[in-house]
Amino acid sequence: DDGDGGGGGKNTGGGAGGGGGKNGAGGGGVGGGKGPGAAAAVEIPSWPSLAPCNMSYAELEATENTDPIGPCIFTDTLPQIEADMAKLQLQASPTDPLFYENRTTSVVTIAGVMERKCGIYNAGALVAVEKLNESNQGRGFSIGYNKDRYVKFRLVTVLVGGVTAVGGQRTYAGLHMAHLDQMLTSLEPQYILGACSKSGSFDKPLAGKHKTIVLSNGGPQTFYTEDSNDYVFGTFVPIETYGQSALRAMTLAHPDRNQRAKIKIRTIRQVEAQLHNETCGAIRDRASEEGFDTKDILFRSRGDIDGDGTENRYDYHYLNGTLADEACGREEGGDGNAIFVCVPGEREMNALMDRWKDNGCRPSLLWSAVAGKDWQIGRIDEMPYIMTDGQWHPHMTYSDEFFESGLAMLNYMEQKHGVRSPYGAAMGPYHSIYIMYMNIWHHFKTQDSPDVEATFKERYEVMRRSMLNLFLESSLYGPTSFDKDRRNVGRASAGMQFQ
Repeated sequence: DDGDGGGGGKNTGGGAGGGGGKNGAGGGGVGGGKGPGAAAAVEIPSWPSLAPCNMSYAELEATENTDPIGPCIFTDTLPQIEADMAKLQLQASPTDPLFYENRTTSVVTIAGVMERKCGIYNAGALVAVEKLNESNQGRGFSIGYNKDRYVKFRLVTVLVGGVTAVGGQRTYAGLHMAHLDQMLTSLEPQYILGACSKSGSFDKPLAGKHKTIVLSNGGPQTFYTEDSNDYVFGTFVPIETYGQSALRAMTLAHPDRNQRAKIKIRTIRQVEAQLHNETCGAIRDRASEEGFDTKDILFRSRGDIDGDGTENRYDYHYLNGTLADEACGREEGGDGNAIFVCVPGEREMNALMDRWKDNGCRPSLLWSAVAGKDWQIGRIDEMPYIMTDGQWHPHMTYSDEFFESGLAMLNYMEQKHGVRSPYGAAMGPYHSIYIMYMNIWHHFKTQDSPDVEATFKERYEVMRRSMLNLFLESSLYGPTSFDKDRRNVGRASAGMQFQ
């Protein structure tokens, strides 16, 4: 074996050189020739048109959505990869196995475009890349039956800026897609790191156009079945599992279906938002199937239902009146209604709570989609035992080869990069990188001489199908596997109750 190959397609490679700013962002040359004593001659495309952000995660967190930051390269781990390779080359001698192993490290590129909020969360992705690249004295993670080939990840992310700063969601969408399209054309990455929240939908058409796997952080079913394609895989567990543990508790408490018919379950769901609409929609459907007295209440946040000139989501009198009373009016105060609420935030939930308190409501169960954030702390005395669900919880004990728990990873991320993402949001990007790593490791684990370059360049569909068959019994995020729509169905969501 006289070294790693390069070339087009889903091009991969390794090399040595230098340069770069914060988070590794910047350029760097690639050099060397084939044969003993030199790094493999591999061309790694550089991102041609943007300057480094020269900004740490902590500095990014300190900005506002209105601050004019970007577009710029926020992260590029290529300079560190080149430094690692050069260091190994200098340490090697003609009788040292590392002398030859330097030529068996491949570089797999991961590209992503992010807005300000996603940039903070993506510190989790950088932690995963750093840990993997540092493995085996800086050679990267080992692959193949003999574990004598290595892979390092080049993570390249472009920061477009805050949605508000660039002129709103529509303008941001155009910028996001334009920059990602340029990156996929120029860098020809092997994977896309999906953006967070609504921005993730902008990755999907370009993943299909460039036939490149994207690990997305979308939870709703429709994210994967509507305007999607075979290259879109989900890191998040399905949101239809949200609230199901609470509903299951009610079902077990009332095994007699005739008794269930007398128990009222009310769902309030925001229809404009996929997450809220589908979450409470799934709860409603399951409650109805189980025989409960179910009432579905639609919340249209953008309308003006009472005609007073105030949009529903800002209309306290509507939220605190008609909408709240539909779930638990004064005459139902003592009925013990079970209420599941899927509204966007504190403003809506607080208005509902105020009214239910005035109505004398004593819900047998109260579940809220927003209670997983900091909101419930201020009103915990008024709502003991409120329930919610989330993608992850600090008490989860899942581990991997780098961290004993997700909380340990978040603590490490805060110590090294100076940022701590809210409610563990950085766990998603971390797990996206880990899934990519496992996709490569599992595909090549029985091969004597894995050819990473040729596989990604000439047989990319094989890698995509290998992802479909991936099953992780455990990871920092928990068990992971994909269903027919390429969603992570390895485990359910994290059910929580506050006491």
